[in-house]
This record gives sequence, structure tokens and C-alpha cells, in this order.
Amino acid sequence: MQEAAKALATTLRTEETLELVVETLARATGSSHCAVALIDRESASAAREGAALAGALLADGSREAALFRVPLAEEPATLTAFGGARPFRVEAGAAGRLGLRLGRQPYLVTALVSRGQPIGAIYVAEQASEAPRPGASPSLNTSEQLLTSFAYFAATAVENARLYQDAYEKRRELEAVLAGLGDGVVVADTDLSLILMNPVARDILGLESEPPGGIPLRPYLSAPAFAELLAGTLESGQEQIRELEMPAPVRNVTPGALPRAVRTYGGRGQRCRRGVA
Repeated sequence: MQEAAKALATTLRTEETLELVVETLARATGSSHCAVALIDRESASAAREGAALAGALLADGSREAALFRVPLAEEPATLTAFGGARPFRVEAGAAGRLGLRLGRQPYLVTALVSRGQPIGAIYVAEQASEAPRPGASPSLNTSEQLLTSFAYFAATAVENARLYQDAYEKRRELEAVLAGLGDGVVVADTDLSLILMNPVARDILGLESEPPGGIPLRPYLSAPAFAELLAGTLESGQEQIRELEMPAPVRNVTPGALPRAVRTYGGRGQRCRRGVA
């Protein structure tokens, strides 16, 4: 399980995580059919039974996992598994589309739980693979300990992937908003390391491109007083407005310093806004 946990910690995108989960599950159990499914967050705003399951399934003879989507209400075994802490065994021929996808044979459903709430499930057919994948278990292993431990690591990997995806999407939205502003905006963390910088701020600071996120901001600030203002804002936690002498960008043909009106805000980040002095 340690190797499986390491593998599941290497991906960040949700779809890639699902594919890796099902591939790792197939190797760990030696099963002919394995699947993982998540409650689709777009449909989960309704009652749980009105939601959908979206996931990936890997079967013998398949080189890649196949993506699927089924109504949660049509998977009574999954709903039952959500109500317990142990794998739930489903007999061959039981109702549900996933049973057909899992080879019409008995299978086990184990809930994926995050923060006390089910977010999905893993599915393992009780039939050994006839074409074991490299590194797969030499025999079928569907023990309760294995499945519950794997479900824990899989749920953690899924939540990490979702957090990363949410953060990435929010960052892209923020970047789009900042790019449309006429003011220069710099966002820094509490250590004065760069988080975001819009194109106007890059022009004010005379930079050809935005420095990579996470690096110290001070070396990129052409006016030492600007760095001092940011540090002071961070210490006081209060908005500050001050006129600073900002050196003209290198690309500007007029030498000398240009006065800039700079406003800073305390909190998780600091912004510098360019105005007319």
C-alpha cells in the first residue's frame, strides 16, 4: 500500500487521478475489472439520488481506462456502500449499469469518504485477471483491509486533485480580471513572495515578463520604498496610500523617475495600484 499511496500522490488533475486510481487498484487487487467513480459535483446540488457518478473503469484486455457516467439512483449498491464503513458485496446479476460494466460477476463496493461525507466509491470484481498487468498481484486480493486502506488513499488523492483544480481555475479567473484593469496590481503573500502580477504592473516595474510565482518580490521592485511600503502594510494590516518615486521603465525613452500614486492593502496579499500623481 505504501507504493500505491506514493503513486496516488503524484497527480493533480482530477481525470488523471481517476485513471491512476483505477490502474493502481487493478494492480493491487489482481482483479479482472476495477472501477472508481465520484459523485459529480455539478449534479450533487440536488438530492443525492438525483446526482450522477462519473468515473473510470479498467477491464482485462483494455490498455486504457474507459470513462463513464451513470445516474447514482440506478446504483443501489453504491448507495448502500455509502451508508457503511466496510466493503459491500454485490451478487452477480444485481441491478445497476456498473454491474454490466464489471463483467456481470460478483463485485465489492467501497465508499470513498472525505471529511465524513461520501464522495464516490471503488469497485472490484471478484475474479482474477487472466492478463495480469506489470506489477500486479499474482493472485486475487480483495481483503477488507486492502480495500478500506486503498479507499482512504484514493479519497485523499481525489480531494487533493480537486483542491488543485479549484485553485487553478480561481487563479485563471483572477488573472483574467487583473489583466483587464488599467491599474498595476501586484499580489504578494505574507513573506512578500510573488503570487500574481498584472501586465500594467510589469510595465511600471520595467519587467519584460512576470516573474515566476513564489519567488521573493523585493529584487523585482525598482523602488526600495515600494518594498518598505508593502512590508509596512503587512505589519499594520491597514490600507496605505503614498506617493512614491518609481523609476521609469527601461523601455521608456524618457530618463528619470516618474511619481506614482501607490495604494496597498493588508491581508493575505498586497496590491500596488498605479494612478496619476
